[in-house]
This record gives sequence, C-alpha cells and structure tokens, in this order.
Amino acid sequence: MGHERGKQAITRYEVQEIFGGEAPVAMPFRLIESAHASDRKLPTPSGAKFSFVKLTPKTGRTHQLRVHMASIGHPMVGDTMYGGRIFESGSNEDGTPVFRFARQALHAFEIRFVHPGTFETMTLSAPLPPDMTRLMQNLRPPAV
Repeated sequence: MGHERGKQAITRYEVQEIFGGEAPVAMPFRLIESAHASDRKLPTPSGAKFSFVKLTPKTGRTHQLRVHMASIGHPMVGDTMYGGRIFESGSNEDGTPVFRFARQALHAFEIRFVHPGTFETMTLSAPLPPDMTRLMQNLRPPAV
C-alpha cells in the first residue's frame, strides 16, 4: 500500500486463525474506547469477528503494520490510535473485567536482519506473550 503524501509501504499478510462470527466465543466480551483523542473520533466496530494474522513488512515505515490493518478495516485490538479498542471479557462480582487487554495486540514473533559487524544473517524469535495467548483463548469457542 502507498499513500499520496508519504513514501510507499508494503505489508504482506496471512490469516492464521479466525475467531467469532458464527461460532460463539469462550467468554462474553466488550470493546471499550480509551481516553485517546483519535479513539473517540472513530466509530466503535460492530460485530464479533477477530483474526490472528501473520504480517510481513517489506518496507519499514513508522506505524506501518498498524496503519495498513486499519486502512483495510481491521484495526488491531488495543490500538486505540488507529481504531482498535480495548478488549474486556467476563465480570467479577464487583463488575471489573476478568480479563482486560489494553495494549496493541502486536508481537514480533520473528525478526531477521544482517548483523552490522559480522554481516551474518541473524534470526531472533520469541513466543507469544501470556496476555496475547489468553486473549486468543478468550476468543476461541468454548470446548465442548
């Protein structure tokens, strides 16, 4: 994707898993606006369909992945600058959520680069953090 006022930016994406839609989610949830000014300007998304997506940037622009996902109508959970919302599910007795995901649902699973000193190709990887794993568990249909 490119933008008439900025430099060209290219992101490839592959849907890994789809949550919601016809299948019920594990726990009732809410999408909450944040106090961020940009968040209040955007409509709250309707529906309950989410996707786990593998993004591969071919260029490296500021906010590229977040902007590209929002531009195709699929902002990231918790990315309140670009239309994503804070995710809350379940309720404790006092009304507080059982689970709250209030950051960008963005994780660098693997990064590959050429080391500037040795010129070797380096590959670093990290598993999904526990809060993202729990978010996905909340979105999957309940086990039968």
